[in-house]
Amino acid sequence: MAEDKAFEQAAEVEKIIDRHEKEHLFVVNPRSFPHKSDMDAFVSRVGRVFKDAGLWAYHIHVSRYPRDAIGVVHKYIQGLPQGQPIRVYAVGGDGILFDCLNAVMGVEGAELAAIPYGRENDFVRAFGDKKEELFRDIAAQIAAPSVPTDVIRCDDNYALNFCVVGLETMAIMWKIELSKRFSRARDFIPWFGSAAYYLSTAFASFNARIRSQEYQITVDGEVVNGNYVTIHISNGPCYGKTLAPVGEAVPDDGFLDLVLGRAQTIAGVLMVMLNYVRGRRKKPRLRFPEKVSLAHRRVREVTIQSDRPLMVDLDGEAFFDTAIAVRVVPGGVRFVAPHEARFVQRVPYDGGLGGGVGIRENGVNGDVVNENGADASSGGKGAGE
Repeated sequence: MAEDKAFEQAAEVEKIIDRHEKEHLFVVNPRSFPHKSDMDAFVSRVGRVFKDAGLWAYHIHVSRYPRDAIGVVHKYIQGLPQGQPIRVYAVGGDGILFDCLNAVMGVEGAELAAIPYGRENDFVRAFGDKKEELFRDIAAQIAAPSVPTDVIRCDDNYALNFCVVGLETMAIMWKIELSKRFSRARDFIPWFGSAAYYLSTAFASFNARIRSQEYQITVDGEVVNGNYVTIHISNGPCYGKTLAPVGEAVPDDGFLDLVLGRAQTIAGVLMVMLNYVRGRRKKPRLRFPEKVSLAHRRVREVTIQSDRPLMVDLDGEAFFDTAIAVRVVPGGVRFVAPHEARFVQRVPYDGGLGGGVGIRENGVNGDVVNENGADASSGGKGAGE
């Protein structure tokens, strides 16, 4: 039976791939595997799939440190004939995906694939929840088509999922630290990620300096200066393993989604963030005791600066800067979609007020359909302006 399955996988790969045209480079984050034996088993599985298909144009690199993949991929591509198609597989979580994305951006004929073995795998959740196993199917990943996918450009860096500035960045950094300190609990408690995020947000809200920081912001040329507790620019809807704060976001619509949260007191910050991470903006469940707000709109370009250093988080990569310019790169990368996977729009776009229920899907051709396959393109974010 195992031989029959291997034969079927080999036949599937042979039907799609011309073995003389495309190179395949797997970049593996070893920290995404609990034990070295698990990583070795994955590497062996890759070898078997290619061998069964009679394909040899593949290479596996085990990443040594953050950003290592960028130089490795660049060097590998330089050794290929100009314009030769290559598919780069990020094996691990969002960190190695970030590295591989920044390596392939602007490379002619390059495609990007994610094989999710990380703790959170947030961008893969843009295709829907519980799809990790579909993306771990190596034969399907090799054979699947790639689809145009929008990319966030933040100055000279690129991201697939989000860019956040301010208090929320501090909360994310503390959440990462909590996850490291309580790694056993993280691995066995399903809701650990959400709990760690809420706790980290509570800690961060006590920092009066960052809570009161003023920002000079332009959104597609419009000035929206002010004091914000969160500035979230999203390409994908999810992060933090279980959170979906911007359900309207779809990574193939040519827009980014901007959420601005405003509050002055600790209580206000906590209430804003609690509603924000649950995607509640139009009709929050809690009654706010002070003047607070959560605003949402889709955008193409945002610039941010402040008199104080900006705390920025780009797909989990945190850094400080004095000013940033963020814009969308429509169809900036071709992303591999195995098993006919499609991006999911979790909440219909309603013109910037938030709210809404249900899930809608954007097909690879840009059409919007609902879960039963009927056309649902009117009134949604994917319908255009």
